[in-house]
Amino acid sequence: MNHIYRLLWNSSLGAWVAVSELAKSSGKKSSIKASASIFVLISGVSLLSFNTNAYSVAGADSCADTNTKIGIGQDAQACQADTVAIGVNSKSLATNAIAIGKAATANGVNNISFGSGAQTGNVASVVADGTPLNGGSQIAIGTNAKTDTAGSIAIGYNSATGVSQNFGIALGGYAQALGNSSIAIGRRAQSTGTNSTAIGARQTVANAGGATAIGSNTTASGFESLAVGAGRGNDASTISTVASGRQSVAMGASSKATSTSAIAVGTESIAAGENGIAIGTGAQAAAKDTISIGTGNVVTGQGSGAIGDPTTITGTGTYSLGNNNGTIDAHETGVFGNNNILNGEIIGVRVVGNTNTVSSDNAIVLGNENTATSLNSSVLGNYNTVSGEGGVAIGRENTVSGTRAVSIGTNSEATAEQTISIGHLTQATGLGATAVGWSATASNTQSTALGVGANSSGQNASALGTFSTASGSGSIAAGNSSLASGGLSTAVGSLSRATGNLSVALGAALANKNNSVALGALSDTNTNATQQSSATLNGLTYGDFAGQVSDVGMQVSIGAVGRERQIKNVGSGEISALSTDAINGSQLHATNSVLGNFANSIETTLGGNAVLNPNGSICND
Repeated sequence: MNHIYRLLWNSSLGAWVAVSELAKSSGKKSSIKASASIFVLISGVSLLSFNTNAYSVAGADSCADTNTKIGIGQDAQACQADTVAIGVNSKSLATNAIAIGKAATANGVNNISFGSGAQTGNVASVVADGTPLNGGSQIAIGTNAKTDTAGSIAIGYNSATGVSQNFGIALGGYAQALGNSSIAIGRRAQSTGTNSTAIGARQTVANAGGATAIGSNTTASGFESLAVGAGRGNDASTISTVASGRQSVAMGASSKATSTSAIAVGTESIAAGENGIAIGTGAQAAAKDTISIGTGNVVTGQGSGAIGDPTTITGTGTYSLGNNNGTIDAHETGVFGNNNILNGEIIGVRVVGNTNTVSSDNAIVLGNENTATSLNSSVLGNYNTVSGEGGVAIGRENTVSGTRAVSIGTNSEATAEQTISIGHLTQATGLGATAVGWSATASNTQSTALGVGANSSGQNASALGTFSTASGSGSIAAGNSSLASGGLSTAVGSLSRATGNLSVALGAALANKNNSVALGALSDTNTNATQQSSATLNGLTYGDFAGQVSDVGMQVSIGAVGRERQIKNVGSGEISALSTDAINGSQLHATNSVLGNFANSIETTLGGNAVLNPNGSICND
């Protein structure tokens, strides 16, 4: 091959011609180095719009004697009209083709091959609508750059487009655009799917239809997927950002979207479930229809979601909104707040607040630092504890350990089954007991305490009123500071006291004997009831009295010694041998009238000195 060329004006051709210095020429001369000559030929307008004449350099093989072609270099071939071949073994084999560089080949209409070993092919194909393509209009620029199909472009060292795919664009060393209308930009970028795009250095791959991979060491392998990120190494083992699911999206360093319609956004985020969404550093959505938004959230339960900082959800249909809610194995559950703990595979839980602990199905907790460990429990407030099934706690620092028990207030307790405790420091500890009021206590079965300091300790007893006490079984104390300590006793009224069994005290009275009744303020039953079957008066004995009492407490007291009372408005009672009715004043008046008339009649009948004394006796004066 000649190494020194000269440009000579050929007046007959009307153009400049590059020839060896050893060849003779005529006309205007201009010596120039071969490299500069080649540059002029490549970039000059005369090269692109030359006259209809052939040009060749000594040592070049121009295939045939056709016009409008240029061949420069040892064994260079410019074989068709309007072709250019420059370089050792360069070949321009189709109309309007250009091959520049050692062993460069342009084998298609309007093809351009630029660079050592650069190749453009001539593979005919048919596009989707049936239109045939002749394999032309290709561009290969760079050492060993290679294209084969219509409209393809390869620019860069060892870059290539597909051998049977059209309109690919590969830009960068080892870049490969192997799919129809695919684009690969960057060193070792690879796009193999139809309409796919790979942009980035190293192992950036888009190998599915419509896939897009942007960033180094990024892979988009799912149909119409999008991967945007960056890897950390230089080989395939360090490929990190991956969108392999159909229509998936992965954005962020080392992010992965591996299932259909999955979305992973953030460094090391993973969306592995169908329709899964993972957004945030280290976020994971590993099951179908899951959502993981925030740093370090991991969601593996289908249909579940976590929004906030590190929370792990393994249960299905569960959502967590907040930070540091630990590992949630619960199903069909909602957690809204921070630092909550849900233990075990429980179901149907609702938590709103912070630092709550729940260990049972269907629990509802609203507030902070509450504990619900029983089935169907409900908590509203702060620092409450519910361990009884179906228990309810409302307020602050309440304790519910009884089944279906209720505690409302502060520091109140409902510790037995079906108990109710309402107020501050109230306690309902007996089965079915009810305590309402500050410091009220109902400690026995079915006992009731209503009022400040009310205390019902008897079975089925009721204490109603401030500091009322019902300690007897079945007793009732109603009134401030009232006391019913006898079995089945009743004390009604402030300061009333019924201490005997079956006793009744109404008002500020004392019924302190069994079966006794004290009526009215300061009344008492301190004296005993006595049996009266007969009576002797003035030497006369009256007997066969009906209605004998059986016990010293069988009495009704309406007063006390020194505080006697009259009984007013007493209806007339029956007068008979068996009657136990009370006799009112009118009845006694009638009796006394008869006796008076009888005495007067005797006095009259006796006559003489007979005298009727005031006590009813008759004497002889």
